[in-house]
Amino acid sequence: MLYISDPAALDTILLKDPANFEEGSSYMNANILMFGPGISSVSGEQHRKQRRMLTSAFSATQMREALPTIRETAARLHTALASRVSDTPREVDILGWLSRTTLENIGQAGLGYSFDSLIEDERDEFGKIVNMVFPTIQEMFVFRPFLPYIFSFGTPGLRRRLVESLWFIGLIKRLQNVADAMDTMSSYIYRAKISTLYQNKDFRDYVMGNKNIMSTLLRATTDTSGSVGMSDAEVISQISIVIAAAVDTTATTLSRILQLLAQYEDYQERLRTELQAYKLDELTYDELIKIPLMDAMYKETLRLYPAANQLTREVQKDTVLPLHQPINGQDGRTITEIPVPAGSEVIVGILGCNTSRYIWGDDALEWKPERWLSPLPDSVINAPIPGVYSSLMTFVGGKRSCVGLKFAELSIKILLATLIPHFTFGLTGKPIVWNLATVLYPTMDEDSVKPEMLLTVAKSRQASGNDKASK
Repeated sequence: MLYISDPAALDTILLKDPANFEEGSSYMNANILMFGPGISSVSGEQHRKQRRMLTSAFSATQMREALPTIRETAARLHTALASRVSDTPREVDILGWLSRTTLENIGQAGLGYSFDSLIEDERDEFGKIVNMVFPTIQEMFVFRPFLPYIFSFGTPGLRRRLVESLWFIGLIKRLQNVADAMDTMSSYIYRAKISTLYQNKDFRDYVMGNKNIMSTLLRATTDTSGSVGMSDAEVISQISIVIAAAVDTTATTLSRILQLLAQYEDYQERLRTELQAYKLDELTYDELIKIPLMDAMYKETLRLYPAANQLTREVQKDTVLPLHQPINGQDGRTITEIPVPAGSEVIVGILGCNTSRYIWGDDALEWKPERWLSPLPDSVINAPIPGVYSSLMTFVGGKRSCVGLKFAELSIKILLATLIPHFTFGLTGKPIVWNLATVLYPTMDEDSVKPEMLLTVAKSRQASGNDKASK
C-alpha cells in the first residue's frame, strides 16, 4: 500500500493515466450493495455515459435555476430554529437540522420531491437512514476483501438469500435495512415521476425542456438511441447516490464551518457583519458565491477539513509516478519518481495534499481564511494539483471528481447567509468527535456511531431586537 499526496503523482493517477489506477473491486462492490449500478459503482463507458448526464444537471445554469428553491428551504430552517431558541443559548443538534435541510434541498431543487417540512422536532425514519449510509459503508470495510468472492457466488437472488440468512449479524442487518430503505424511497420517487410523465402532458413538456436532475434522469429512461439511455435500475441508483452524497457531504461540511465559527468567535462576528451589509435575498447566484469572507471560510474549511480524507486505487500495470517534491532516499540519493508494480493499492491523499507545507506553507495545518483573501502563493499556483476546484483535492479531479460540487457550494453558502445574521453559535463544552468514514461525520461520544453535533444556538442581538420591535 502506497500513500500518495504529491501533486505530480496525483496528477498522473487522476488525470494523465486514470485507466491504470482504477477503483478496487471491493470498493465498487460495496457501492453496488448500497446503491445499485449508479455512477459510484460502475466503470468504463457506462460510467462515462452516466457522468455526462449528471454533469449537465449540476451545471452553473441549473444552480441559478435552483437558487429560489434553496432559498425557500433555508428560510424554513430559519423559521424552525427561531421558534425553538431565544436570546439565551440552547443546545441544538445542528447536524440533525442541517441534514434535514440539505435532504429537502436536493429533494425540492433536484428531484421535485419534498422529504421534510422542517416543522416537526424530529426527522422521519428515512431522514435518519440517510445519515447512516456512510457510517454503515465504513463498517462494511471488514467485509470488503470478501466482496469479490461474494459477488462471484451464484445469482443475485441467491446472494440476496445469503444476506438474509445472516440476519442475526448486527452489521448485516443494518446494511440491509439502509440499502433497502434507500432503494425503496428512490424507487417510489422514480415510479411516481414516470407515472406522471406518461399521464400529464404539461409535466412531460416540462421534463423535455428542463435540465434539472430529475428531468435529466427521466429523459434518460425514454431515450432509445442508446447514447444517454439508462435502465430503471440505473436511474433508481442515481437517485439514491444523489441523495446520500448531497446530504452527508453538505451537512457535515457546513457543520464543520459552524463548529469553527463557534470556536473562533471573532470570525463569526466578522462574517455576521459582512453578511448584514448585503441584501441577501436580492443577490444573484454569481454574486452570492463570491461574498469574500464567506467564500474564504468555505474554501479554507474544504482545504483543512475535507469531507473525505482519502480514496483508494488499484494499479493495473507496472508504472512510474513522478514527484513534484523530490525526496531523499535512505542512501542519500534524490528520488524524483517512484516505481509502482501492478496490483499495488494506492491511497490518494486528499488531506495530505491539501495540508502540504511544501505547497501551502508553514501554516498549512492552521485554519486561516485570510489566505484566500489575497492571491495564493506561487507554491500553490505552480503545483500541478489535479483538483477540480480552487487548487484543492477536496472534490478530487478527473473522471471521478464530484459532479455536485456547485450544488454543495450553493447550499452551504445560502444556509450560512441565512443563519449567521440571525443566530449566534457556541460550543457546549462537550467534545465533538469526528469519525473516519467514507465521509467523515461527527458524534458527541467517541464510542457512538450516531451522527450528531451539538452546538449552543441563540438569536443574535439584531435578530432579537427585530423580533421585539415587531411585537
